[in-house]
Amino acid sequence: AFYAFHHILHQSAFLYQRIHKIHHRFTAPTAMACVYAHPLEFALANVGAIYMGPICTNAHPWTCYLWFILAMLGTCKGH
Repeated sequence: AFYAFHHILHQSAFLYQRIHKIHHRFTAPTAMACVYAHPLEFALANVGAIYMGPICTNAHPWTCYLWFILAMLGTCKGH
């Protein structure tokens, strides 16, 4: 889900200029760059994409917590 949202934000000049470009203005290679985004991008691409896995699999709450922690750690490591 994240890749699809991210790809759309890069392919559409309208969405890139008005939404995704905010994320690319953060130039320091730190973990904070992963959450530096337009509120709409943060809600749909970042948080929404993380929630999709547990929702689709009807995961146990503890599995969800672990999933969220690992997803956030992976995102921070990637930036």
